[in-house]
This record gives sequence, C-alpha cells and structure tokens, in this order.
Amino acid sequence: MRALSPAGIANPSAAAGVCIATGGEHFPKATIDLVADPSDSYKLNLLLWDGSSATVAPRIEYGRSTYEPISLEPSLVHAVQWPMRPIEYGSTRNLFGRVLDLITQHLEIREASGRLLTLFVFTTWFPDRLSMAPGLAIVGPARSAGVQALKLLRSLCRRSLLLAEPSYASLLTLPLQLSPTLLMNQPVLSRPVRSFLRSSNRRGLYTVKGGKMLDVCCPKAAYFGMDEIPQDLASVMIQVPLPSVTARVESGALHDIAAEVQGKMLAYRLANYSRVQPFRSAWHELHRSNS
Repeated sequence: MRALSPAGIANPSAAAGVCIATGGEHFPKATIDLVADPSDSYKLNLLLWDGSSATVAPRIEYGRSTYEPISLEPSLVHAVQWPMRPIEYGSTRNLFGRVLDLITQHLEIREASGRLLTLFVFTTWFPDRLSMAPGLAIVGPARSAGVQALKLLRSLCRRSLLLAEPSYASLLTLPLQLSPTLLMNQPVLSRPVRSFLRSSNRRGLYTVKGGKMLDVCCPKAAYFGMDEIPQDLASVMIQVPLPSVTARVESGALHDIAAEVQGKMLAYRLANYSRVQPFRSAWHELHRSNS
C-alpha cells in the first residue's frame, strides 16, 4: 500500500459535472469512503482508493462527477468513530490476532468469547456486503464491565456510535443509510425498540419515516446487564458473557487503539471488499447455532 497523496482534489484534470454528497462509492477500479478530518473532529474528508494508493481531500473528482462528504450534524460526526487513513495491516491472520489480543487483554474474557467479538468487529467493516447484520447481546453483572466493552468496541468497529438508553424515535434520527455500528448501553426494551433490534437484523426490511422508506439494517451490540433477554431478541442476537470485573482502559489508550485499528481495518476493507463470503458464512453459522 503506497503512502497517501497530499490533501487536494483527486483527478483534478477530470471534467467534473454535478457535485454528489456521498457516504461512500464503489466503482470497478476505485472506492470512495468517508474518513476523519485530522484538523477538525466535527468535519469529514473523502478518501479515494485506486487499488494501490489513497488520496484524501475535502472533495474528490472521479469520472465526470465531484464528490463531497454527506452532510451530517457536526456533533454526530464528532461522536462517530472514523478512520483517518489506511494503515498497512500485514495479513488477515495478523490483523485478526491483533484485534483478538486487544479484546482478551482489556476485557479479560475467555478466548472463545474473544474470537466471537473479533468476528463481530470484522463483520462491521462489511455491512453493505452482508445479507445479515451482526447483533450481539452482551451480558454480565458489572455495569462498568459492560460500558468498558462498548467503549473498546467503539475503538474497533466501523462507524461506531455509543448510545445511552436510546429510544425508538432517536434511533430513527440516525443516518442509518451509512450502516453505523450501534453500541447501546442497557436500552429500554419498549416494544418499538425490540422491533427495531429485530428488523435491523436483515437487509431489505424497511420502516417508514416521514413518508419515506428507511432501510434500518446495521450492526449493533447492546449491553443488557443481568436482565433477561426476551426470546424474540435472543433469537436474533448472539449472547456474549462478560466477567464481573475488567481492567479499566484509559481514554488515551482507547484513542491509540482506535488510531491503529481503524486505519488497519479500513485498509483491510479496501483490499478485501469483494472477498467477504467466508465472514458471511461464519456469522450465519454462529447465528444458527445460537438460535
């Protein structure tokens, strides 16, 4: 993977036409994706990947169109975890092992549970290639351990957003078309929220908002504490137990983890976007065995 080109406009000689606000584009020989603006955490840049090198800029010209980041509320941009640039990851085995080590080290869980969480992390980076969005139900007696798990997952997952007791109405205000990873701390399981958690499990199931159809499919993980998980949710979310105590990860360490892993996972997505069938099969198999 070659180094990033300096910030600017990609393909400046292209005959650009209309300007398109985008959350990401895939072409036969190129990919456009959203990345963080290192100078302002409330703004986004675009990344153009041509298969071997990347260019980051506020606007990208490709073909006969100019692209700019989709318009999002600045506080939402700040709250979502975004990568800044792709970072060389070595091999799939090396990257999987690195993520697994971070999870087992900081959450002090069994390796089997750690592997499940690692697989969840990988699948969040390919939500637009999966027919089923991953869903995790994290359980355990210590609320601090649950919050710690969600914070760590925020540093690892794609477009992750940490939510405190979200309501159904608030969930529908999120830019779900971007397939964010929703990390929910003890959601209030009202009937509408339960319906959202079920219907957001599979792509192609829509809800109506303001007279428009909204595809709510997205990856999600929720910490439920020791509350009994309703059967309708247990059938669509894989349960992961946490120990009663975990070591606290400082915010500085989480920042460093995010800077590393977000960049490596972005590079992995760019390099393997068309080759994700093994992950789809693995997640489907895990889901069936949990049902």
